Amino acid sequence: MSDDNAFAPGSDFDRGSNDYDSEPAEPEIRSILDRSWLIARSNGAVLLSAFVVLFVIQLAAGGVGAALGVWGAIDPDMYWTSTGISVGVGFVLGFFITFLQLGFYRIVLHIDRAEAADVGMLVGETDKYAQAAIAFVIIYFSVQIGSLLCIIPGWIVAFLTSFTYIAMVDEDLDAFEALQRSVDITTKNAGLWFGMVLVYIAVTLGMLCLTLGLTLPVLMIAAPVVQVVTWRAMKAAEQY
Repeated sequence: MSDDNAFAPGSDFDRGSNDYDSEPAEPEIRSILDRSWLIARSNGAVLLSAFVVLFVIQLAAGGVGAALGVWGAIDPDMYWTSTGISVGVGFVLGFFITFLQLGFYRIVLHIDRAEAADVGMLVGETDKYAQAAIAFVIIYFSVQIGSLLCIIPGWIVAFLTSFTYIAMVDEDLDAFEALQRSVDITTKNAGLWFGMVLVYIAVTLGMLCLTLGLTLPVLMIAAPVVQVVTWRAMKAAEQY
């Protein structure tokens, strides 16, 4: 069977919606990376298209924030006004980007289940927008408060809530259920997820240095793919 058809229904990777029958009971970093690479390589077109949409919006958000910052710097009298507008715009764009991320996770989940996926799924999670907004506010302020206290508490919050949006999409949970689910599964697999984060950081820094930043888009696409595959591997381990 060719790699291009590795995720077609009936292939070795067509394992149903909630289990990895041939995966080890204890998820392994190597198997997760191998599967993530195969997903990215076999579905590059749809993943790249979805990424471009996300990237353009994030770039626009950064541009607006930078422009408002320059406005405040040029005209000190407008500093607080520009800061207030910047915060408001940041929240609105943050919400919208979060909604698109739900769609991106849906795309990867469909691919990993050997189901059809397309770029239109980016905006297909409209029924979860309200719950995603609640989760976004809780995570955002929890991380910010934790960071103000001593930085590390903020990192811990971000680490434990990493799978909130994936849980919301994959298991159809509300904001509070998804937050709890993320904390529970991350706590049970803290070593694995921490190891995956360290590996991703190491690979990212290495690739950026070797390619002078040219591989940044590939690395940004890889992050949610690795996250989804890790999530499903951890779920599979719960059956044992």
